[in-house]
Amino acid sequence: MDPETVSDVVAGAKPSAAMREVVAIEARLREGHPIPDGMAAERALRAQICGYWIEGAPVPYQMTDVRIPGETGAVRARVYRPTATTAAPMLLLIHGGGWAFGSIEETEPLARHLAAQTGMVVVSTSYRLAPEHPFPAGLHDCEAALRWIKSEGRNYGGNPARLAISGASAGANLAAAVALRAPAATFAAQLLFYGVLGNDFDTPSYLHFGDGRFGLSRDRMQMFFNLYAPAGKTDDPAITPMNGNLAASPPAWICAAECDVLRDDSVQFYDKLRALRSGDQFVLAKGANHGFINRVRHLPVAQEMIDSATTFLKARLL
Repeated sequence: MDPETVSDVVAGAKPSAAMREVVAIEARLREGHPIPDGMAAERALRAQICGYWIEGAPVPYQMTDVRIPGETGAVRARVYRPTATTAAPMLLLIHGGGWAFGSIEETEPLARHLAAQTGMVVVSTSYRLAPEHPFPAGLHDCEAALRWIKSEGRNYGGNPARLAISGASAGANLAAAVALRAPAATFAAQLLFYGVLGNDFDTPSYLHFGDGRFGLSRDRMQMFFNLYAPAGKTDDPAITPMNGNLAASPPAWICAAECDVLRDDSVQFYDKLRALRSGDQFVLAKGANHGFINRVRHLPVAQEMIDSATTFLKARLL
């Protein structure tokens, strides 16, 4: 679907039946647990229930937890090696969660599916979370993961010279920022799932879905920005990739969720790229809410988006 068409259908967008069932499952998984009374409790609850979504995902040939040297200590990461093949292309994957939540475990369904379908060695990294560690701590940890891939990737069956980067939500923000700051030609592709790519809270999708009836709200996104970014500094391309030199960024596959305040971030990011060059791709996940991609166990549109991303990667790395 062309971005212009996306803008025409926002008023009628609503979650699909499968998406509504996923939301209901999420609610059931939280039943019986106390309502989190703070960020630490919310992080702990998310860690408790995310295993449900991993069940049934492809099992890699080798899965290894590693500790990456960071600027203030070790950064936890997990390497998914799909086969015994050596010198396979590699993918750096960054989890979402508003820079304040999320984990390797929460993005494991996506990591496993991408590894299995592409044959790439996927390195899923953690990073320091806000508000305890605001910008640029998380970004620096992701860049430490990139350095580790370049130095150690071959020891895990990968070829760091054939590399892509990906993330969802705040993870897509960090992925796009890492790609903008990396030396030219570091990445052959970037996959950006419903990313935080701009800092305009008055786009049509922010205004239409801002009440949070389908999940993420406008107020919550503003809160996440306030936790992560220094006051008055959000125009920095390392915080808002939309403001960067996109002509130099890697070929991009950009996915927007139809029922999401961040939908127009993806539309506008793609429009900027399209004005500069060709070869990028925009896809719309119809009937999907923010955060849908790791719900592939019950959500056909998540599998469709992973299939589309796989095709894009294979065309550029395989």
